[in-house]
Amino acid sequence: MQVARLIPRLLVVLIFFAPGVPVFAEKLDCKPQKGRQVFARCRKCHSLTAQSPEELSKGDQDRQKEGPTLFGMFQRPAGKVQGFVYSDSMRLAEFYWEQENLDAFLRSPLTFMTDTTMAFRGIRNDKQRLNLYCYLQSVTQVE
Repeated sequence: MQVARLIPRLLVVLIFFAPGVPVFAEKLDCKPQKGRQVFARCRKCHSLTAQSPEELSKGDQDRQKEGPTLFGMFQRPAGKVQGFVYSDSMRLAEFYWEQENLDAFLRSPLTFMTDTTMAFRGIRNDKQRLNLYCYLQSVTQVE
């Protein structure tokens, strides 16, 4: 049981200390390791684990997170984590998180989606948002 909890964390470590930079990071001229530092602001409310809210409520330390897991966020439509309660507009959204709309959302969540329940003012620095995007691309992919 303890080993199962360590596997996602171990994968994150391997990604950051493995030689080379992901191809998308080279194309976008971003630094996932710097995005990891930016993600520290997000960690309070979002996890990077694959568990659903129902699984997390069984005693995992991530059960206290206010936001949905970001694991697999680029492979599913926005607002569709099973068991998470979204605002009406996010629940009804019909888009995937791509660089452009994630960038706009992270710049100013309330401007992007006026009824968002995400209590976050946004990240004004363009480079920080880009680095965060690259970090999330590198750690949230479903195999």
